[in-house]
This record gives sequence, structure tokens and C-alpha cells, in this order.
Amino acid sequence: MSFDLAVWHGETSVSLQDAADLYLQLCRQEGTSTEWYASVEAFYVELCSRYSEIDTLPDDELDRCPWSCAHDRSGHHVIMCLNYGDQLEEAALFVTRLVVPIWMPRNTSNTRRPLSDPPR
Repeated sequence: MSFDLAVWHGETSVSLQDAADLYLQLCRQEGTSTEWYASVEAFYVELCSRYSEIDTLPDDELDRCPWSCAHDRSGHHVIMCLNYGDQLEEAALFVTRLVVPIWMPRNTSNTRRPLSDPPR
């Protein structure tokens, strides 16, 4: 069992329902963009600088890896599957903190948000 997180490039804010629909499309590999975005690449590079991909680790380091499988990745998105274990909270928090500076607008007068319906 895993806890999955996904990030993707978007030009505008989306509702929670639209985000869920896009996530399911990405999981089914439907309508995925072939474009590469610098923000997605920057996210992936920073993510892997902290937590290496599971398929790049030697067997003796797998117990310390938060991932349950290799990331599903394109130039438009990254889907990460986290193990339910000691590193789940730490890794999920790292992903969340990593996404905010990359995707949040730099102009604070801009009211766009990553999601128009914040989680409760």
C-alpha cells in the first residue's frame, strides 16, 4: 500500500475536483502533455537531491527510501508513491514545501493559488 502525491505544471488554478480528475488521467496515462517544463524538472532534481529514486539505490539502502516504486514522470508531471512507514510524513512535508516556492506566483499581489479549494 502507498500514499501517492502528484505534482504537475498548470497555467491556472484548478478546483479540487479538476485536480482529482487530472490525477486520474495521469495515472491512466491519458492525455499527458509531451511538453517539458522547467518548473517540473527543477522540482524533480531537487526532490532527487534529497530522496533518490528507489530504482537507483543499492539493496542495503532500500529500507531508508520513502518510495514504494519508481516515480511516474514526464516533463509535465511527477507522481510519487510513498511507503506507509517512518519517512512518510517527512517526505510528504518535503514535497509540499518544495512545491510551494516553485509553483506559487512570485508577485504577492497575484491571488492565484495552487488549488482554488484548499484542503480542510
